[in-house]
Amino acid sequence: MNGAPNNMPRLHGGMQFYSQRGGFEHHGGHHWLALLFFVVLVVALLLIAISLARVAFSKRTSSAVAAGSAPADDALSVLRLRYARGEVSREEFLLAHGDLGGGSPPVEAHPA
Repeated sequence: MNGAPNNMPRLHGGMQFYSQRGGFEHHGGHHWLALLFFVVLVVALLLIAISLARVAFSKRTSSAVAAGSAPADDALSVLRLRYARGEVSREEFLLAHGDLGGGSPPVEAHPA
């Protein structure tokens, strides 16, 4: 015999099924191909997940901007709040309102 114990299972052709080192032998040497395929699959799944997350985040951000939460609107709301509290005079409010892109200043109501 070839030095292997008689109680070891053998495959066709007399090849040893279980190695003497305590593990299964890889017949044919194509195990690296399966490992490469697995790594490529994991990387592809990660790239798909990242791209889907980026698309979802960009849609949420663009819809928030379209809904009117632009920085100028935030600044105008702070200006209005400061004017309502009396921290800003009317002249300062009108000047800052125009500077921040708030459109034409509010029209003064004249008593009749």
